[in-house]
Amino acid sequence: MNHIKIARAKLVLAEEFSKVLKDLGPDQLKEFRGWKLVIDTRPKGRLGQCRWAQKEIGISAWLLELNDPHHEEITDTLRHEAAHVLAGPKAHHGARWRRFAVALGAKPQACCNTTRAGLVTPSSTSGIVGTCGNCGKKFGRLRPRRFLCCTECSKKLMVMGCSKTEAFSKSRISWLGV
Repeated sequence: MNHIKIARAKLVLAEEFSKVLKDLGPDQLKEFRGWKLVIDTRPKGRLGQCRWAQKEIGISAWLLELNDPHHEEITDTLRHEAAHVLAGPKAHHGARWRRFAVALGAKPQACCNTTRAGLVTPSSTSGIVGTCGNCGKKFGRLRPRRFLCCTECSKKLMVMGCSKTEAFSKSRISWLGV
């Protein structure tokens, strides 16, 4: 990601984050004292992360590079991570966190389906194609893995493999030992 694009993305994120914070009361605003909004260049599979030890809210640089920083899901991610700050480090995605997420206008769910949201992800351009063994949904991955959770049918096991073609062949699936 080039430096000019990072600088623009930081400005947009700061602007969007200030919109999130403007509706908070003074008691809630003081929870954000000392926190920083940072752009993460390393993670490619998540939109954001709340890091308590460093007092940082990290947003994925890769997703900002491939998408408009004003995208609804990126703004929702800022709200999601702000809800983590307000809920506390032990709230995870429980009831307390959900209350804050709803109050901030975020979708009260643990993660975003980037494909359904219309976001371009590094995995969607990687050439690695996975297929759910239950419903047959195909999607990209950054690294090949054998078992994950399908976002469509919510089955726990999903056959994954490394293939540059659009679908798996039977020989590829058997090569994976499935």
